[in-house]
Amino acid sequence: MTIGLPTRQFEGQLKAAVNDLVVLSTRTVEIAINLNVVSFVRSNQRAAFAGTSGERAVGSFRAQLGLFEVEETSVRLVGKEAFDVTGFITASTDDHVILQDGGGIEWALHRDHITHAVIATQG
Repeated sequence: MTIGLPTRQFEGQLKAAVNDLVVLSTRTVEIAINLNVVSFVRSNQRAAFAGTSGERAVGSFRAQLGLFEVEETSVRLVGKEAFDVTGFITASTDDHVILQDGGGIEWALHRDHITHAVIATQG
């Protein structure tokens, strides 16, 4: 499956699709994508797989970010504008996320401006 954002696109296996969240999986990363900023979706999968939403561990992009916070997962957050930062989410609210980067700097990021979140997987 290919997901197109305004500035880039991702290819991977569909892991989950629910509400405003799509999760793609590759050999090395999982990418949680905010559907509110997606330009296109292209499926290379056979029709037999159409209609499945995959895993439903979380119900939205906001919930996925909250899960990263609770599980203390190192995450890379990329935005529509000029931010691309990696660290740990220390707070996730209705409209923003607080992330502490490796240098100890806290970033306040508006959730609707986060296009996607990337975590490393064991692959």
